Amino acid sequence: MAERRTSLWIRVAASALVAPFIINPAVTIGAMLWARHESIKLHPTLAAINPPTISRAIADPIIGDPFALWMFVVGGAQAFAVYRLALAMGRTALVIGSPRYRALMSVLLCFMVLAMAAAVVGVVMLSQYTGSISDYYHQLGSYLMFTGDGVGILLCGILVWLDHNQRKGRETSATDVPLPYNFLFHTWFAAVVSAHYIVFGILFFAFDFLASFHNYFFRLSFAMVEVAVLAVSVIYLGGFVFSMYRHERYLLCRANRAHEAAPSGAEA
Repeated sequence: MAERRTSLWIRVAASALVAPFIINPAVTIGAMLWARHESIKLHPTLAAINPPTISRAIADPIIGDPFALWMFVVGGAQAFAVYRLALAMGRTALVIGSPRYRALMSVLLCFMVLAMAAAVVGVVMLSQYTGSISDYYHQLGSYLMFTGDGVGILLCGILVWLDHNQRKGRETSATDVPLPYNFLFHTWFAAVVSAHYIVFGILFFAFDFLASFHNYFFRLSFAMVEVAVLAVSVIYLGGFVFSMYRHERYLLCRANRAHEAAPSGAEA
């Protein structure tokens, strides 16, 4: 009975540790779709001429104020998820290979974490400083979020690819910590995310030129691509949930076995 109870608590604890990987994409996508829907509902005439981006939708305080609260949840969940992922990568990707290889992986991991941390700061900043409050800080937050997510996910894909290749032909044992990633998803989907960012960057930096061909169609395309970019970014992070669950559960089980094996004060 005690063993079953311990196993249950380990599963619950592991689920709690990986919950932010689900909370982040669920809340982000839900909040974005809600913001666009409310903007179109509140300003139908303007939306018919100029389809709203997320930034323009949250400029209305009726939408922006609750959106800002939800983004605090998103920022906190993303920060915790990145923290746990960084620890997991440190336990697995930085412990094999030559010293030079491990140094390279350490640098990649460092830059990946810094980029994702910038994205967390950016999402909170842009939601608190909407265009109606401070256009400058809103734009700065947008740059931090888009650049941080784009660079961080690209580096994560490279890190996973390098670690997977380093492990080819290497014998595994029962004591190996489960890998916190899924190789196929976290390499190929990183390429998909990068492709979205390239398209979004072209649309963003050539905005005036492309809008001159067909203003409404271009603005609608830009708004849709913006939502797609943000969605695939958070889905990428959410894709770690199953592999991270196995990783966290393994660590909790190992810690529990070590605790049970340790002699008590009386026995010592």
